[in-house]
Amino acid sequence: MAPLGAAEARHARLALRLGPGARVTVFDGQGRTAEGELRETPSRALAVQVDTVQAHPPPRPSVWLGTAVPKGKRWMWLVEKATEAGVDAIWPVRFARGVAKAEGDPAKWRAWALAACKQSRRAWLPDMRLPVDLPDWLREAPGPGTAALWLGDPAGQPVAETAGSIYPAPDRVCVTIGPEGGLTETETQAMDESGWNHVRWGVHTLRTETAAVLGVAAVRINYLLFRQYFQKST
Repeated sequence: MAPLGAAEARHARLALRLGPGARVTVFDGQGRTAEGELRETPSRALAVQVDTVQAHPPPRPSVWLGTAVPKGKRWMWLVEKATEAGVDAIWPVRFARGVAKAEGDPAKWRAWALAACKQSRRAWLPDMRLPVDLPDWLREAPGPGTAALWLGDPAGQPVAETAGSIYPAPDRVCVTIGPEGGLTETETQAMDESGWNHVRWGVHTLRTETAAVLGVAAVRINYLLFRQYFQKST
């Protein structure tokens, strides 16, 4: 049997009203889901009597998001919705014109991502990274020969014209979202020299958190569209 942690057991009992005998699905955050029946242990803890296990391949392409941090609770909203949209790793990035810092406990950020995985029935838990300066993010991201590099820019190329860089696709797409005050000339030059493509998701000026979520969603949606197109063409 697979024991549930105290927090998960409490959530199952109090929030979901589940008890012994209930059928549940659990996951490990690394692509495996298991179905089974809740059982109560001699110590009155909860465990799952697993009867089926399924392995889910990692999503393709992997989406890395390096983003400025919006104010207040909008940061947690970004983490939650980007997880639901299919992000694989999130880096809070410090920009010269950033208006907020990624404050708090990264463990709490992961908890929000975990809750979003449960809600969306996602088997892979995204990697929550510690805040970094822009030069560190540029070093972390792969080079243009091994990944598609998208910089969110209201004056950039429409995403529909850029999506061809995903399929046939590298294994990773990196998306950078700057602060609402925009990038400085020095930051823009650094991005350009590192091979980032300026891409826009629509015709409107977006808040940081909105642009971040739409950027992740644009990768996922356009990859599916292009994959379907190429499958029909071959």
